[in-house]
Amino acid sequence: GTDHLANTSITTPTSGNLQAFIVCDPSVVGSEWDSILSMDASNKDWQIDSGTSSLFEGRVATVGLGQSSTQVGNESPSGMHIWNASFDFDSGEYLLRIDGDQLGGTLTRNYTTKMSVAMHLRVFANRSSFNSPEGTLAEIIIYEDVSESQRQKVEGYLAHKWGLEGLLDSAHPYKSSAPTLGASSTLNVSIIADSTVIEARTGDPTGTLAYGNNNQRLYVYTGTSWIYFNNN
Repeated sequence: GTDHLANTSITTPTSGNLQAFIVCDPSVVGSEWDSILSMDASNKDWQIDSGTSSLFEGRVATVGLGQSSTQVGNESPSGMHIWNASFDFDSGEYLLRIDGDQLGGTLTRNYTTKMSVAMHLRVFANRSSFNSPEGTLAEIIIYEDVSESQRQKVEGYLAHKWGLEGLLDSAHPYKSSAPTLGASSTLNVSIIADSTVIEARTGDPTGTLAYGNNNQRLYVYTGTSWIYFNNN
């Protein structure tokens, strides 16, 4: 297929740390470069691609970050799964997980140069936007905190939301029940007619949602900038 979501102007954390989750089923692939999630710049970028031309096995491929890829997985997953690309610059490594565990056949790789701050984000397309699998997309989450506790909370949230808790390892802390929000947790949502007003706002809590009525786009605040998605 060729349909994909794109945001051509996002800002990644200057720390170089990034957790990217995508819940999806890339059921049809035609190229090893077919990707479910990618961040593109002129250099220092990455994608989660198939690694094979017949089945989405899974691989993180990078340019300019250190070692070039995690190598290709060998689990031959099918159906909906929780994919996670983790970039931990503090510990100097990146890796690919599926349903909370490192994808079998892939390797933890050296992450020695921070990814570019200014990026193009593409969902169900590779960095060049030419290679897209066919399939089903449920949800994506991207944030800076690379701690194990936060990652496991997100895995538990996604697993129970999408009925995938059976895929989590028996030792996962949220195998039996989803994480709960603390008493002080809030979700900020606003509806604003003028998108330029949204884009000019600063200082909102990370994760604040806003909807622009004039262009019918959903915006999310990353802590440094507002991002939105186009349905291409």
